[in-house]
Amino acid sequence: MLYRAIAVVALIVGLLAFAVLGPRWLTSDKPGDPSMAPMAECRVIQGPCEWQSDGARWSVRLARIGTAGEGERLRLEVVTDARPQRLLAVLRGESMYLGEYPVALKPGSADGQSGAAEGRWTATFVAPFCTIEPDMTWRLDLQDGTEALTGAPFKLVFAASGEH
Repeated sequence: MLYRAIAVVALIVGLLAFAVLGPRWLTSDKPGDPSMAPMAECRVIQGPCEWQSDGARWSVRLARIGTAGEGERLRLEVVTDARPQRLLAVLRGESMYLGEYPVALKPGSADGQSGAAEGRWTATFVAPFCTIEPDMTWRLDLQDGTEALTGAPFKLVFAASGEH
């Protein structure tokens, strides 16, 4: 009798769990679901990544400028006719999570000339490396202050090496 009562309770709990969670499980992994499709990548260090979003043009490029003790030194340049108040690039590990590193971009060009009127933003930063795996893929996510900028048709990624 006790086993029958336990079986009935387990069956009821299982049915309730399926009723609550089942629809989410059944609809989240549909083939062809655009929300589940992997986003294309643009290798920002191999050339500029360009797109248009909400009527604004964006161009992002990244250049290696040397090495530092803790990783590669890089120069990031963003050119846009959008008018962000405070442009940030958040550096995130794509191949391995190593934290998030905000990189504040300043209006102006790499040579120190004012670029605010042109919509040119630059920053120099160091991409950390992992001591376990020397080749690391990083992603750059652009933000205007604390708001993520959306509309890019791809992820901005680059590879950095910890081997010197």
